[in-house]
Amino acid sequence: MEPKKFLELAQVLAFEPSHPAKLRTAISRAYYAAYNVSVETLENMGVQISKGPSGHGQVQRFLGNSKNQELEQISSDLGTLHSSRLAADYRLTDLRTENPTNVKALVGHAKKVIDTVERCCTGPNKHAIITAIKIHEQVENGTAHKG
Repeated sequence: MEPKKFLELAQVLAFEPSHPAKLRTAISRAYYAAYNVSVETLENMGVQISKGPSGHGQVQRFLGNSKNQELEQISSDLGTLHSSRLAADYRLTDLRTENPTNVKALVGHAKKVIDTVERCCTGPNKHAIITAIKIHEQVENGTAHKG
């Protein structure tokens, strides 16, 4: 499945007449669109992402350690989306996840994450980004060469 289909669904749900379940689902789908596009993009660059729950933090850390200012910001945005997704799915008393204005903004953030990840990771800085992420990955795994 194409991860951007989740974003399309999130956009439909966020802009339909408000209903708490739809708004919460829009947040969740928007996050998973951004997360899965990021995973797919990083894996296409040769970066391995855990298939378990730790993959969420891994993606944020790799983007945040890419030595690319835009991706560092996107890492933070992805973290915000992840926190909002957790609130939407598990914190049923958190009414911010049922506010149409908030939900539309979060869906917009997910689109920004997707657009930025795709642009930066396929642009002229792609190789520098891969190198920075690979170095961070080695440090994180304890396999970095001491120099």
